[in-house]
Amino acid sequence: MMKVATTTGNSDSVTVNKEDQDKINLFASKNSRLNEISDEITARKKLLENMEDARENIEELELTDDSGYCPFQIGEVFLKLPFEKAKEQLEGKQQILRDELLVFENENSEIRTLLSQLKVQLYAKFGDNINLENDEDS
Repeated sequence: MMKVATTTGNSDSVTVNKEDQDKINLFASKNSRLNEISDEITARKKLLENMEDARENIEELELTDDSGYCPFQIGEVFLKLPFEKAKEQLEGKQQILRDELLVFENENSEIRTLLSQLKVQLYAKFGDNINLENDEDS
């Protein structure tokens, strides 16, 4: 068993059993996953913004360009697609991103709920002897 000592130098200590350690480990891994998910959410929101800008650019180009085609990037290659086909492709990609964003946001919510429950349990046992706050939260 491990003992957690206070940071103030008091001789108070709390015994950490296997169940406590498992909760601490679960908290740490889920907190790490939460940070990853937050990054994924931010990235997808930015991509959706960029795609909305691209949609507006296609509509503007459609009004000013008589060729009926616009450049559309697929991977590293630019293709000339008819405006309607380009809009369809863009809408499809946007829907995929919205679906992914929803999945990440649901996972984010579930993890936050779990972390909140674990914090209550761990702080109830360890009090000030444990720090479960992120640096940016403090």
